[in-house]
Amino acid sequence: LPSLLLYIALHELVHVVRFNRGEIDFDAPLEEKMEEEEKVHLITRNILKPMADRDLGLVLDCFSERYHVGDIFSVPQRIMN
Repeated sequence: LPSLLLYIALHELVHVVRFNRGEIDFDAPLEEKMEEEEKVHLITRNILKPMADRDLGLVLDCFSERYHVGDIFSVPQRIMN
């Protein structure tokens, strides 16, 4: 749990910094927000990767480009299409 909380806290802090710097518009269209989310995940992983122990490594793996949280919700849609 501490590793997951660390990831989430840093991830949100990266968002705040990027909003503050004007790198992304808070009211950006959905497509831009989705791209931004991927960028923030990448930045977060790159910051945490050097200090990753087994637990943090698992969290980083779960938030890697191989997995997308939305995929678990779209399985029925893929089956039906």
